[in-house]
Amino acid sequence: MKLSIITVVYNRVNSIEKTIKSVLSQTYKDFEYIVIDGNSNDGTVDIIRKYDDKISYWESEPDTGIYHAMNKGIAKAAGDYIQFLNAGDYFLDNDMLEKIFSEEQTVDILYGDYYLSEDKTKTRYYPDNLTMFFFYISSLGHQASFIKRSLFEKYTYNEKYKIVSDWEFFFKKIIFENCSTKHLNYPICYFDLTGISESQSTKELEKKEREEVISKLIPKKLIPDFEELYKLRALQHTKRYRYFLKYFFNY
Repeated sequence: MKLSIITVVYNRVNSIEKTIKSVLSQTYKDFEYIVIDGNSNDGTVDIIRKYDDKISYWESEPDTGIYHAMNKGIAKAAGDYIQFLNAGDYFLDNDMLEKIFSEEQTVDILYGDYYLSEDKTKTRYYPDNLTMFFFYISSLGHQASFIKRSLFEKYTYNEKYKIVSDWEFFFKKIIFENCSTKHLNYPICYFDLTGISESQSTKELEKKEREEVISKLIPKKLIPDFEELYKLRALQHTKRYRYFLKYFFNY
């Protein structure tokens, strides 16, 4: 079963090599490796060139944002599954892909957990069952997800958005198109948060984009109920809140 691993990068000279080495050192070898650089000018391209004979395809040219770059990678991919392991991210073990693909996989989307800190003290765990409410408050990490390439034939990532397009894609595919999923119940990779902005303007843009997607996907009469539960997250350890999640959302 062939896998396409895509790395999107822009001006990450201090972290791109760790990602590349993590991919190339995998014991599982039935994959192609694609690197999409956004015309970096900090030495990133020099590092990519060091591995030119081991990378299946790479390019360095301007793009309009991360989702444009990811879509360019998809257009070059030929694997059965696609994974995005972007600059700074890396697999936890050299045999991680072997562990996942040593048995035949048939579901549409495989997703695992991941670490948010290199000392492994911060971990993002996911539920086995993905519900509408889950996607209302959260999303999957594309770094730890393997998506059938055929799912991108209908549409790819929405380049209109700057922050939420991967969330929108998962939401639509899993909830509204009933794509099959399988939770790999263990951490797969380290997710590098270095390049993610926590500025107020970024948070406001993300909120605006999420609200626009939700208004398109969720019936208007249901939105107040979801908003009420969203507010209750502060009480997430109470029996009432856990009751709602378990019996109404299977979460």
